[in-house]
Amino acid sequence: MSRHLSVLAAVLVLAAALCVGLASSVHAAPSSSGWQLPLPGSPRLLRPFDPPAEQWSAGHRGVDLAATPGTDVLAAGPGVVTFAGRVAGVGVVTVAHGDLRTTYQPVRATVRAGASVAAGDPIGVLGRGSHCGSRGCLHWGLLRGEDYLDPMSVLRPGRSRLVPVWGVSPGAAVTTPPAERRAVRTQGTPRARSTSDAPVRAAAKGGDGSRTAAVGGAAAVAATGAALAVWHRRRHRHRSAEVRRSGGRR
Repeated sequence: MSRHLSVLAAVLVLAAALCVGLASSVHAAPSSSGWQLPLPGSPRLLRPFDPPAEQWSAGHRGVDLAATPGTDVLAAGPGVVTFAGRVAGVGVVTVAHGDLRTTYQPVRATVRAGASVAAGDPIGVLGRGSHCGSRGCLHWGLLRGEDYLDPMSVLRPGRSRLVPVWGVSPGAAVTTPPAERRAVRTQGTPRARSTSDAPVRAAAKGGDGSRTAAVGGAAAVAATGAALAVWHRRRHRHRSAEVRRSGGRR
């Protein structure tokens, strides 16, 4: 019996090790979407994407990432700069990525309209006067056509779709250049979910995937242990029955 228990323990240890390795590899894997954060390092998410319930309602059509003035602002993905200037006294850079556009503010641009950029290329430095007050932040926006989307969604591997939301409210008119400050089509789309207030690194590195892998790994270990325990009990009962039958024949 001790030998079978040793085998059972060894199998459980091996399964646990494999699951830990799986979780670590998923956690460490870079985003496969081709996008990245628009700031170096692992900035914190100060305010998540919070679209309004109605077109005219107040909301937050982008995300605020913590940073100090003078920090390099990076292109979140490959594309072409379509706007680099000031709107109502606020520095704004817009980059087109096919049918998507990203916006960055307040930014002192170091690129000009028409310049091609790769993901991670500097496009400016963070300016002062952000709406985050003394904390300082970069407001990062994402649009498809006239629809505002959650910028964090482009960092998630395997994204199937991006959910559009209502358009610009009067109080948020400086978020994008004049050419992009038009009313959004009223498509009756559902309200998108907000991103939790957590380090942005988890999203960039597939933190949800690592947690899923860890939970799945734990479930696999439990299932393996249960199956081996059932096998061990059945084997023990079978051998006991054989011993009883042998004793009766003697």
